[in-house]
Amino acid sequence: MLKNRPGLTIFETLLSLVLFTGVILGGFDFFSRARRMFFRLRTAQDTGERVQSALDKIRLDILETGRGLSDLLRLEILKAIEQTADGPVFRSSEQSVSLALDATAGSFVIRVADGEGFSAGQEIGFVERSKAEIGVIHSADGPEITLDAPLQGNFTASAATVVLIHRVVYLWTSGDGVLRRKVNGASPQPLLEEVTAFRCEYDESANLARIGIRPATDPENEYAITTFPKNAALARAARRP
Repeated sequence: MLKNRPGLTIFETLLSLVLFTGVILGGFDFFSRARRMFFRLRTAQDTGERVQSALDKIRLDILETGRGLSDLLRLEILKAIEQTADGPVFRSSEQSVSLALDATAGSFVIRVADGEGFSAGQEIGFVERSKAEIGVIHSADGPEITLDAPLQGNFTASAATVVLIHRVVYLWTSGDGVLRRKVNGASPQPLLEEVTAFRCEYDESANLARIGIRPATDPENEYAITTFPKNAALARAARRP
């Protein structure tokens, strides 16, 4: 004989199913939100690391700015930090050598005591007492250096110094959003991609350089540094009477 046993009604079964489905959907929504938050945080972390790495590279170039250029800066032939149409330029000295032979005005070719490290496209400075000028290397064949333009003045081998200039320029255009670093006459190399804004400001009176970068993945925030280029300050102090 069958006995009546308690069980779930259809209504209770449907209600349980609805509640169970709600719990499952709520769990999926929670994990979906957590996943999106995780990837958002990871993207922000990756962006911060990439931008900070680029800023560290720029900071090193700024700290080198002005090193070994005191005579050229003293005679106001060039600037250690300069804003150009291409982008900010940072200059320092790679090496200083003497002339092997006197260099005369109108000459395209000069001979230095040691031509190692000289290459096409580099800026080169000539200093002798109270006069100086800047040229650009067209080609270098050992100690024989050919310039893009003729010398304007005369420089003697016994008293003149030839300064090989290390020139770094940072290039950025809104078109492709790539920040590039160009050293001397070499091809520009990508430093940071997806950049929506890049700025460089130099307050010469306070000797402070400010760099700001806005990445495309975090356009509301600007990653910035303020650096005191000590070598440029020392060069400025040396040029004072």
